[in-house]
Parts: sequence; structure tokens; C-alpha cells
Amino acid sequence: MALDGGGDAEIHGDVLEAVFSHVPLVDLVSASQVSKSWCGAVSSSLRHHNKPRPWLILHTQGTRLPYATTTHAYDPRSDAWIEVPRPPIEYISALKSSHSSFLYMLSPSRFSFSFDPLNFNWHHVNPPLVWRSDPIVARVGNAVVIAGGGCDFEDDPLAVEIYDLNTRAWRTCDSMPGNLRDSAASPWLSVTATAEKTHRHRKRIRPDPLVRPGNQNLVRTIIPDPGSTR
Repeated sequence: MALDGGGDAEIHGDVLEAVFSHVPLVDLVSASQVSKSWCGAVSSSLRHHNKPRPWLILHTQGTRLPYATTTHAYDPRSDAWIEVPRPPIEYISALKSSHSSFLYMLSPSRFSFSFDPLNFNWHHVNPPLVWRSDPIVARVGNAVVIAGGGCDFEDDPLAVEIYDLNTRAWRTCDSMPGNLRDSAASPWLSVTATAEKTHRHRKRIRPDPLVRPGNQNLVRTIIPDPGSTR
């Protein structure tokens, strides 16, 4: 705002924090670099006014060559969609998601997965010993667990294998319970993971008139608030 003498009046304090509460989250990065006072006002605004909320991340993968993948993020605080620039993802198979930000692609020759918040970093490893079409996949601590989803010609369609992120090796463990033989696949079971264990839940499936076949494979993940306590 301008003064009668032709100078500029500095906005500060509660007024500046209130102004920042209406600024899109991605624009607050540059605003916080203007000065120390602005940086403090941005931080205070995020704590007391319009707090950050979890983002919805949408990954779309084309179903035709070159199977290009794009990523968009919805920021509910700003009520805005943001296209996330990222390096191309090497196509292995259909892109799938497990819990939180865990994305993966599984083929008979390779298992690729990513678990950083925006899935910039990918790990490419050998596939599990048992071939599976729709397994349950989850990251548990420093390991990735693949359970069930085995084909009928496999000796054990309920097999469970664990990939250790530290040793970079697969190991087998006890199979899933026998009463899950007819439903031991991702279309029938959902998974919840903590730092120590996974929890499997049966799904109740019903037709959704809003979901129709298209030319893209859509994967949704939710990014928790970085400041929240897990």
C-alpha cells in the first residue's frame, strides 16, 4: 500500500499472515524467501490460519505405446490442481498402488517399486520366485511384502515372499491362511500396513456408475501432511 509521501507501507504481523492464508501453497515457497519476517509470517500462517492438508496424487498411465505416465496433485488447501513434472517412468507393466505412496509394477522379469512421497525414485529388482498376477503388495518397515495372487499352476498360490531393502534379497515365509485360497488376490483383499505388520481386509465390491472403462490406467495415492505425527 502507498503512503501520502509516495513511499510503500510494509504489511506485517497478523495482516500479512491473513494474506498468506489465501495464497496457494506452491507460491508460499517463493514468498518465504523474500525476508526473514516474511518467512516467519508464512510459517505462522500455515500453523494458525489455513493449515496444510493431505494432497491427492493422481497417476495416469496410457494403455498404448509408449505407456506414458503423468502425475497431478490436488491441494485442498488451495483448491488447485498442480501438474507434477517428473522424469519418465520405464514401463514394466500396469502401474498399481498399494497403501499411501507405494507404487509398483510387476512382471515375470522385473519388480519395480517406489515409495517416496512423489514417487521420483524407483527401485528395479528381480521378481519374486513365485509368479503372481494380482498379489497383495505392501511396504512394512524395511521390507516389501508380496502375498497371494499366485496362478493356479503354481504349487502355492498363497505363497508369501519378502524383499529386504537392506540386503536386497528375497526370502520366503509362511503362506497365507488356507481359508483365503479363493480370495487371496488384490481385487478381493485390501491391505493396511504399519511399520511392523500388514492387516488384510476383505473387500465388498459393488458396481459404481461413475467408474467407466477408459484409455488410461488411473492410480490414486494420498500424501499425509508432512507435519503430522504418524
